[in-house]
Amino acid sequence: MSLMEKVRVGKAVRPPRIVIYGGEGIGKSTWAATIPGVVFIPTESGIDNISCASFPLCSSLRDVINAIDALSMETHSYKGVVIDTATSLERLIHDDLLQTTKCASIEMVGGGYGKGYAMAAEKFRAVLSRLDLLRSEQGMASIVIAHGRAESFADPEGPAYDRWAPRLHKAIGSQLVEWADIVGFACRRQRTMEAGGRTVARPIGSDGGDRILRTQGGPSCVAKSRYEKIPAEVPLDWLAMAPYFGGVKQ
Repeated sequence: MSLMEKVRVGKAVRPPRIVIYGGEGIGKSTWAATIPGVVFIPTESGIDNISCASFPLCSSLRDVINAIDALSMETHSYKGVVIDTATSLERLIHDDLLQTTKCASIEMVGGGYGKGYAMAAEKFRAVLSRLDLLRSEQGMASIVIAHGRAESFADPEGPAYDRWAPRLHKAIGSQLVEWADIVGFACRRQRTMEAGGRTVARPIGSDGGDRILRTQGGPSCVAKSRYEKIPAEVPLDWLAMAPYFGGVKQ
């Protein structure tokens, strides 16, 4: 077959690569557990009270890699894998580098000058590559959860401002955002208003505000979507979101 005969026409329908982040307690892991047929690879002890399929708690980078490789090489019926969380996975990567280099801190790895963080980003990229193999060979979706934080953003077109972003070193955070098909910021729907001479936030909806996922980036948060029809805000509910994702085995 010639190269021209291999040209694809139209959209490729593939399992999604989803990154979801937000503050503690918003329900990121609980949401991921409602996705049919997923299995968790936990890097921190946050899912003990959630009903889900899960590998044992990973205490090292090797544990994470072994779990992904098991999904790649062994027979199973799982449709997706959840990394919970990328923030703790980054810590495991740092621990792995400190152990192999005998350095006292990540800043000293490789002789300093940011080389340790660059090496950590390479190891993180290797994990994402393994997830891509699950996607192409097993037809599995990938869901990566991260903690969030407000950080300063230097806008080249205006003054700097704070916005929500995944709590990761910039070398790993930018890599994860680029890799994902959708990056969603989980939060509660709120409105701001003046009260007693100051600006306060008031919830919209019940239970402290409806839980939503923002899928378009802006001054308030890092977010993106490669799915054309998904709204800028969707309920933090898999059944509401699933119709927008093509390629997930049902």
